[in-house]
Amino acid sequence: MRVFAAAALCFLITPLHAQPADPGRVERGNLVMESIPEIPESVIARIGQYQNTRLASFADWAPEGGMLIRTRFAETTQVHLVSEPLAMRRQLTFHDEPISSVITRPGHNQFVFQKDVGGNEQYQFYLYDLGTGSQTLLTDPDVRNSSAAFSPDGGTM
Repeated sequence: MRVFAAAALCFLITPLHAQPADPGRVERGNLVMESIPEIPESVIARIGQYQNTRLASFADWAPEGGMLIRTRFAETTQVHLVSEPLAMRRQLTFHDEPISSVITRPGHNQFVFQKDVGGNEQYQFYLYDLGTGSQTLLTDPDVRNSSAAFSPDGGTM
């Protein structure tokens, strides 16, 4: 009984709220982390191989050979030209907003691409001339445009 009383006395003397002095609290904006270890640089470097991928999707055949593809760089998808099999892609558009569709204009060295501005979903069509690299807005900026098609000769859209 004395052993039990001594153990109980020690338990009562030891504070119940005893915790480490520094729980490892880190605040980053609205994110609050406690007792979470830092991720080693070797793990960060290794996982980057899996996170930093560039998805490419076929968009249309290029008018003078090759293909137009849409490739994601950073947070936006842009148009690239691949002129032949195993060739390097060449970036054609450099916008802050992603390109959502691409259609080649028949009979011309041009294509039309679609994008919005600032995520407003007011999609507009732009004509891209592959010979000069110039881009021309084709649609009314106050109207949302959802799809495009050309006549067989490319004369009208």
